[in-house]
Amino acid sequence: MSLQFHIFLVICLIGSSELVLAQVPVHLKTSSQIGRGVLKPRYGECYAITPLHVVAGEAGSIKLTTGESLTLVGSFKSELDSEIGLVYIEPNKFLSCQDWKFDEDLDSLFPTITNGVLEIAMEDGSQELLKVNVVKRENGYLHVQPADVNKQLIQSMSGSSLVVQNNHKTLFAGQLTEIELDGTGIVIYASKIRKTLDDFFSRDYLVKVVVEVIDDDKKTNWELTQHAVAILNENVTNKQFITRGSSTESNKFVQWKISVQNSRDFENLIEKSIYKFKTVLSVEIIDQNRTTRKIYRGGAIDYDYDTALLNSFIGAAGQIR
Repeated sequence: MSLQFHIFLVICLIGSSELVLAQVPVHLKTSSQIGRGVLKPRYGECYAITPLHVVAGEAGSIKLTTGESLTLVGSFKSELDSEIGLVYIEPNKFLSCQDWKFDEDLDSLFPTITNGVLEIAMEDGSQELLKVNVVKRENGYLHVQPADVNKQLIQSMSGSSLVVQNNHKTLFAGQLTEIELDGTGIVIYASKIRKTLDDFFSRDYLVKVVVEVIDDDKKTNWELTQHAVAILNENVTNKQFITRGSSTESNKFVQWKISVQNSRDFENLIEKSIYKFKTVLSVEIIDQNRTTRKIYRGGAIDYDYDTALLNSFIGAAGQIR
């Protein structure tokens, strides 16, 4: 018996405004500037969010250091607006680029913030915490000054996160963007940052699945579709998979090619079929005229058809982030 079938995954982008406080702070060093930022994932890639003036126009490599003293290499990606810039982080197997959420009560919290702490990432991987007082609030910005008169803010601290306490929770309240001549720091408030980031970051996949079966005497097309959806929804937790009929949106297809062959286990002399599955998942995401393509591979061998199929799916699908 031989089996070949294709699973087509259509990626649709849907809004997601909620992002838990688990930022990875980083120290950034360009050819001419020093700054700070926080990491945030997007479609399996990792980016640093930092004030635009730290990275704008940088054509060379950008050195980033995390709190685990992990050195990363990045490059200037783009500006999200006149104040916030993005740095693309080159893949690093040791990097944990965690997602994080903005608090739901940011807008109501804004008038009540009187103090907080700046988290300042250092080049050696350490972190300094600087207590600050809010001296002014206006139009989505907080003006802050060090609580200790012997401390001062300097321009290279730009990009440091301001965190505050609210109902026993630590919240991300904004990012230091510039220092005025009198030493006052200007912090972009978190709700203003969220609105800027939404178009680029706050999306998730809605993946729709249709299975085309070629020569299979075990399951019908519809049964395989349902089976694939159940497996994917159980093992890929950050996306939703649903069934779908044929589509003309071929340029958005994420195509699974799964081929199966069976053979005998001659080594153990067991007269029973072994089901060998090899899964190759080719993912294409088209976003703002930029195409990203990634390959995920999985495979499984088992005497049981369904077990082999399941493990092959999991091997590839479990890698999608």
